[in-house]
Amino acid sequence: ATTRLNGECYFYATRVYNAFYNDYAEGFIPEVGLEYEECKNRIVEVNDNGQVRLASPMSKRCVGIVSDSYGHLIGATEEEICENKKIPIGMAGTLWIDAEDKVSFDNIGKFICSGEEGRARVLDEIIDGAVVGKIIDTDNVDNQYRVILLLK
Repeated sequence: ATTRLNGECYFYATRVYNAFYNDYAEGFIPEVGLEYEECKNRIVEVNDNGQVRLASPMSKRCVGIVSDSYGHLIGATEEEICENKKIPIGMAGTLWIDAEDKVSFDNIGKFICSGEEGRARVLDEIIDGAVVGKIIDTDNVDNQYRVILLLK
């Protein structure tokens, strides 16, 4: 993608992606054994070596959700992702995420944190440092929530 700067110092995109792509992702090195195909739409955290792994329940080390629909990718190439050298982690925007329990339309507006195997766990109250995003939509067929990323 390219951008341009006009005379008044406003930033404009000169290449626009399809509206289907709604997140900004960054490439991270995966922990040994973590495959991109098996961790799509899951929450990941950073280990002590700076590599990503599936997040543990209620983790405060989360860095984002593994993206399968990034519109902008930095720090990695498509080849690195296909070869599983890096994994695209959504850092901002909206993403679909696998739910830990059966999804419910009543959960729209609630916050999520990491649950078992990096799935979304709905929070009844905010737990400082563990919030990953806010639910804005549901998909009952795939048992997923659409969330706005709110990492702090």
